[in-house]
Amino acid sequence: MVCGLLMTGRTAQSDIYHGQINGLILLLLVVGLRAAFARRLRVAAACWAVMIVFKPFLGVLVFYLLWKRQGRVALLTLGASGLLFLASFVPVGTNALAVIGEWQSVSRFASSPQFGALPDNQSVYGLL
Repeated sequence: MVCGLLMTGRTAQSDIYHGQINGLILLLLVVGLRAAFARRLRVAAACWAVMIVFKPFLGVLVFYLLWKRQGRVALLTLGASGLLFLASFVPVGTNALAVIGEWQSVSRFASSPQFGALPDNQSVYGLL
């Protein structure tokens, strides 16, 4: 445990510096799994919905749930994540289109060669 904490110290610091939420996503995934095994489907769906809103590619979990024939929790997760996604636009009000445009420009930069050439991305820490 101590070794694991020492090894993740720099990784966690880097995640926080770059605004990543990998630790929170792992926590939500585990809490959701524990809730699903305890048959608390609403808690599981809520955890997974928050996780999906933070990182949309994790929506693949819904397909996994459907494949495992757990349609009820899959639909709860999908519905809750859709509601949370729509609710995330409430604070910006009528500026939603401008916010989406700014998000797209930041996403373009984050996937450009200029971003990849930053010194923080060219190290063992970037690899971790």
